[in-house]
Amino acid sequence: MYWRINDAFKMSAEYKSTAETIRTARLAKGYTQLKLSELTNVSLRSIQRIESGAVKPRRDTLDLLAAKLEFSFENLMFAEKDTAEYIQPKINHSKNIIFSIGTTLLILLLGGAYLSQSPKFPETTFELFLFWAGMTALDLLIVSWIWKSV
Repeated sequence: MYWRINDAFKMSAEYKSTAETIRTARLAKGYTQLKLSELTNVSLRSIQRIESGAVKPRRDTLDLLAAKLEFSFENLMFAEKDTAEYIQPKINHSKNIIFSIGTTLLILLLGGAYLSQSPKFPETTFELFLFWAGMTALDLLIVSWIWKSV
């Protein structure tokens, strides 16, 4: 029903505006959080978190709340699109790029060293292609493991 905000990032004014708008509309209708929860099938805890500004409600949740509280949230949605940087941290990928390139170069050099010292391998072009396919697969596994943490 909602997305968690990373605690390291501050909530924007527009994000607070969404929480306040929902709370104000609920109070204007005379609903308790429990009553709104029953009317929308959104959990009480989710409504509490939305109104406190602890979470960002998804579009379908906002649709349910807007329908029961009879307000438009389109202006809130446009404002929140501009504040995506508050919700999603900017990740510095340079470390992963450096490790990926380094790993690829290392595998290429080790593969080349192995081929240069082996007088009887590869005997055929097919064996050579299989060898490099295996090296490529190894590289892909390692690089995917490096980027898995992102």
